Amino acid sequence: MKTLFSRGSAFLLVILLMMILASSQVTAGDPPPFSAANMRFDDEVLTVEVEGDYAYVGLASGMAILDIAHPTEPVAVGTISGDLDHNYTITLAIEDNLVVASGGGSTFRIIDVSNPHHPVRLFSEPYFALSDVRDIAAYGDYAYVADDPDLVVVDISIPTEPEIVSRVDNRGLLPALDVAEDVETGRVYVYLVGSFSGLHIIDVTNPFDPQEVWPCDNETICGDGSTMSDIAVQDGFAYISYWDAPTGLTVWDVSDAEQPMPVGTYLTENSSRRVAVAGERAYLGEEGDDYLRPWRVHTIDVADKAQLRGVGVQEMAVGYPAGLAASRSKGCLFAAERAQGLRILCDASIAPTPPSTVWLPLVATPTS
Repeated sequence: MKTLFSRGSAFLLVILLMMILASSQVTAGDPPPFSAANMRFDDEVLTVEVEGDYAYVGLASGMAILDIAHPTEPVAVGTISGDLDHNYTITLAIEDNLVVASGGGSTFRIIDVSNPHHPVRLFSEPYFALSDVRDIAAYGDYAYVADDPDLVVVDISIPTEPEIVSRVDNRGLLPALDVAEDVETGRVYVYLVGSFSGLHIIDVTNPFDPQEVWPCDNETICGDGSTMSDIAVQDGFAYISYWDAPTGLTVWDVSDAEQPMPVGTYLTENSSRRVAVAGERAYLGEEGDDYLRPWRVHTIDVADKAQLRGVGVQEMAVGYPAGLAASRSKGCLFAAERAQGLRILCDASIAPTPPSTVWLPLVATPTS
């Protein structure tokens, strides 16, 4: 009996361990079970940005703030509604405990997030002196707004009283922009991608008198500039997604703002709409076929800019990507999926199954 009992116990132990492992494993692309304590949203997720231990999530009804100190266990810590006339938050930027946001059109907001548990609206104007906001970036005392068809520079040094200080006519649609300082020269540049006008680099070191230092008017270098859809700038390189042939990602060396050059390309089958970069990884959001199939996130090794190498593809929700944000310190990608919520993909150093998935479906948003 003792031998039979030992073998039976061992068998039961093996079965129990298999059940535990099966229940805890996260399959890439599938939403794992979560308890009611995890963050849920009651509206569409339209955009997301990450700063330190917090993710700022733009919703169709305002903004939510997540504590992502442990990114696979996000916690909702604060929410704030949008304007009465326009609740949407389609784009936002973070700078020095301020969130600068817009719901599109002429809306413009500034929110104090120095206490993420209690964000405070400092300025909210549904009819600011803008017309069609597509994207926002912020650096120092200024916000840079892609306001079709112009680049608009806004002084936010007094966040309760923002003031437009200059405009630059880009002569084309402006879907996206980014801003960065050249650490060698100390000059600040805004990098714009515009449909029908390609890549433009604007020197905004003097925000009152921005100067375009390089327009994408060389078809040999730029190709069809009308296909550029998104941009992220890091360490002297611009990562640009393309929504039409050739679809995919092109990396540009922008270390010399007056002579930028494409140095590497990664092609996708369908239109690429969103891009994020963190360290030696770029993340590219590719549309699903005819909006009827899941869109995909391509993880790309960009250590060698001339030889971009795909290292993984993750299927997401049906449709197209609303927004991507990557965190180098967390090793995670945050993907806004509209009605499907927010998904967080972390690499193998953070979670056991690369990429693991945190699925935040749509239910009630906490208000405290």
